[in-house]
Amino acid sequence: DDVDSVTGLRTESALNQRISSLLSSDNSPALLKITLDQFSNINVLYGNDFADELLSRVADLLLHESGASGNVYRLFGAKFVIVFEQITKEELFHNFRQSPLYCRQRCGNSAFRRSNAI
Repeated sequence: DDVDSVTGLRTESALNQRISSLLSSDNSPALLKITLDQFSNINVLYGNDFADELLSRVADLLLHESGASGNVYRLFGAKFVIVFEQITKEELFHNFRQSPLYCRQRCGNSAFRRSNAI
């Protein structure tokens, strides 16, 4: 199935299909990978139901932040990818730095970590 049962996002298999399609086109997409650090600790400390709810809320936040220009996918565990098909890497970095998802340094108790776009 190409839809994640926890978040409602498209899955890694859908992402792989999309990347294959993009590679055969003239588009120059930007990909942003976001990982929630130490997410397994949340599962252990608070249980699967809480962890699933948190993943669902993160998915909602990513959908909101990416807007109409990005497609959000959940890989496995607490890893997400946003594919921006009509944006340069420079525009992506600029927009991401304006987002609440961006941390200039370790963000205390935040589970977000800055990832690199490719």
